[in-house]
Amino acid sequence: MKKFFITAALSVVACNAFAISIDEPKVSANASAWELYSGNVVVPEDLLYGDGLSGFIRKDLIGGRVDTQKEGTAAHQYAAVVLMAREIYANGGKFCITQIQSAYKQAYRWQWLDYYAPAASNCFVMCKPGFSGSKCETQSVTSCDTTNYTSKLSGYKKDPFKNIDKITSSVEVISQKNQRNKDRKDAKAEHIVLGVVNVQEHGLKVAPVRIEGDRFDVMSVPMRAWIASVHIAGNPVTLCASGYKYGTSTGKCEPDEICETEGKLGNLCSGYNRSDYDASQHNIAICVSDSSKYMFRCRDGFAFETSTSKKCVECDGRRQGQNGSTGVCEKCNVGNVFSKNEKRCVAARGISKQDMMYGVQGKQQQGNCWEKITPSEYIQCVMGN
Repeated sequence: MKKFFITAALSVVACNAFAISIDEPKVSANASAWELYSGNVVVPEDLLYGDGLSGFIRKDLIGGRVDTQKEGTAAHQYAAVVLMAREIYANGGKFCITQIQSAYKQAYRWQWLDYYAPAASNCFVMCKPGFSGSKCETQSVTSCDTTNYTSKLSGYKKDPFKNIDKITSSVEVISQKNQRNKDRKDAKAEHIVLGVVNVQEHGLKVAPVRIEGDRFDVMSVPMRAWIASVHIAGNPVTLCASGYKYGTSTGKCEPDEICETEGKLGNLCSGYNRSDYDASQHNIAICVSDSSKYMFRCRDGFAFETSTSKKCVECDGRRQGQNGSTGVCEKCNVGNVFSKNEKRCVAARGISKQDMMYGVQGKQQQGNCWEKITPSEYIQCVMGN
């Protein structure tokens, strides 16, 4: 009896010696910011953006062959390369090309999901429209990101599935459940990541994406683990690069004011240099000589100091104004006034005493102009504009 007890105890010790350490991703503190579908909703489309392996879902599994996936860092542990958030923020995320691998331990038939970093991960932060910052924490946009993301992300399919670093413990997910219980052979590893379902030139469509892993439980065949299913699990959201906004009619990220300005500054007409542009002083306008190009002008009440200097100086009144052709402050000679309609100096016209009292449009229209308090009000009354 004592011998049996010792033998059983040794068996328990031997089993524990085979215990394995399974890394787990972090559940993001901002997981609740990304709305999941209510109930057990299954979306059949394989929409996770990746390397074109038919959505990374197995088409056929006969004798342990997985047609649509490649082996990862270990034999018979099949993987998929996808674009997903490794860091999840309330208003965006840090998106990277990432290898998701279905792992297993044959002695216990445990199965879980691991994450790996390809050499060319191409990580970048992208936020909901109107937000910016290293973690999308700022509700303002002050720069324009002109990157073409469809080009930026092309070519990564060549990244190897082997000999890359495991990063599971540093990856953030919306939820995770790694199956470790050998007595629950029907249970699968299930993670919900913030995955990219579509890439645009200047934005991403992202959504919570449920990824399930599976493996064989039959001892008579070689052990296998694979990505069993990929499904959208929550409401899609379009994120736009800095300086772009979501177009409700197109469903795409379109230039916002700051990027529209950047685009125009890249197509200036002769005599204008991008380095001279100052957003606090200038407005963008169509070139006088070429309607396909752009120039800049000083804001109302100001004009260029000289024909060569784009510095804005105060220039307003009846005797001076911004010339429409040159943008320079034009000062009128005696006997002339500056016409804001024609944007140049014109001959002054005589005004009768009657007009000075009641305006050129008459008392019925203007009232008693001489009762106006300020010079600007009096001039407006007299001139009728």
